[in-house]
Amino acid sequence: MLIKEGESNTITIITYGQEVFDVSGAGDTSIACLTLAMASGQCLVRSVKFINIAAGIVFSKHGIAAVLVEEILNSRNSDLFDL
Repeated sequence: MLIKEGESNTITIITYGQEVFDVSGAGDTSIACLTLAMASGQCLVRSVKFINIAAGIVFSKHGIAAVLVEEILNSRNSDLFDL
């Protein structure tokens, strides 16, 4: 994901590639997790790292599915975010 700050500053947030089964619900998950992270006082960069992890988990499931806290904590991407 890319974050645009100001006129010239662009921050790239990386994630690990993985097999994608279904993208249904990934946008909803991203918005919900962004709202949660920002409401919890996280900066935008940490919030986007968090939603990358959550959306990646949703991608790996079939159909519309919830992301569990345990799945985020156990994600191989969790090293991208200081949990």
